[in-house]
Amino acid sequence: MNFNTFLIKLSRFCGWAMLFIMLTYIISGYGMTKEIINPITAKYLHEVLLPIPFFIMLIIHVAVNARLALIRWKWGSDKWISWYVVFLSLFFLIFFFWLYLI
Repeated sequence: MNFNTFLIKLSRFCGWAMLFIMLTYIISGYGMTKEIINPITAKYLHEVLLPIPFFIMLIIHVAVNARLALIRWKWGSDKWISWYVVFLSLFFLIFFFWLYLI
């Protein structure tokens, strides 16, 4: 299995993981407001447990697909595109964690 095939599989895994995280996010949001589940558990899920995995999966999913799209469109060399995507991914990861912590 080459590196691009691994990245495609990683992107698909992150996409499916985000689907389940978002469904849990929606249920926990309704759990807080409509009390369909325990409001304390719903608030913990919604505000503490789910944001970090969602941001990580989102950044990985977008970065992998952006890298493959830029390579497909021939916007530069593979090495340059990979470094550019890694730099932007780290920037957004730090930015999201900063927003989460303030």
